[in-house]
Amino acid sequence: MHEDETGRFVSKLQSIVIISIFVVGLVILAFGFTLEDRFLGGTLQAVGGALLGSAASILLAAILERPAVVQVRNTLIATLGARLLSDNEELERMRRKWHQYHLTVYDGKKVWRYKIVDLSVDSSLNSVAARFQVLDPRTEGKRHVYKVEAGVRGRRVIFLQSRTEGGEDEVVYVYPRMAAGFMRVASGFAFMESWDGQSLVTQTILSSEPLAAIAVGTVPDEHSETITKAWEEGMSGAVQLA
Repeated sequence: MHEDETGRFVSKLQSIVIISIFVVGLVILAFGFTLEDRFLGGTLQAVGGALLGSAASILLAAILERPAVVQVRNTLIATLGARLLSDNEELERMRRKWHQYHLTVYDGKKVWRYKIVDLSVDSSLNSVAARFQVLDPRTEGKRHVYKVEAGVRGRRVIFLQSRTEGGEDEVVYVYPRMAAGFMRVASGFAFMESWDGQSLVTQTILSSEPLAAIAVGTVPDEHSETITKAWEEGMSGAVQLA
């Protein structure tokens, strides 16, 4: 039996069960109202009502598990939990896979870190978010899970990044001109804490394509200059420090 045929058979069987429970419950409930014996009548009314409630619950559960309804339900849950809301049309341009770089300090040395943020899978309304894992260079194989939300404010694109477990401060990324004509490579600033525990205002790049053929994690020294030059070119004339 094919998968589609199996699904239709299960759906028909489920419908028969729901209808049967509903009919039996209705009959018992009606019969309970006709009895003069209050105790027996009340008992039958309770049983009949319980069967009707069970049928309604099964029907509601079946409806809520349909793919279209599940999609709507998940979208509402994600949207209601969002902290950074933006115009949905502006966010459509953000719903893709991004390559993000930021400069930090580890063991007293400045290093670029690289990760992929996939915003293409989130279907929330007026918000977009993604989850990703980061390998902790201070441990052997330990990974931390983070959630990042993206928003658009005028010409600026903002990322809010938070760790799903633990008490780390939130990381804020600001790309000052990214939404102006929508740049494929945008330079910006990040407000974060380094691996060495320092509070930083540092450099960050968001790109629709990788800037170097490297793995996720710490950028090798031989590619660091490429990332730094890309940031400088993108930031040229974008921001004037007061």
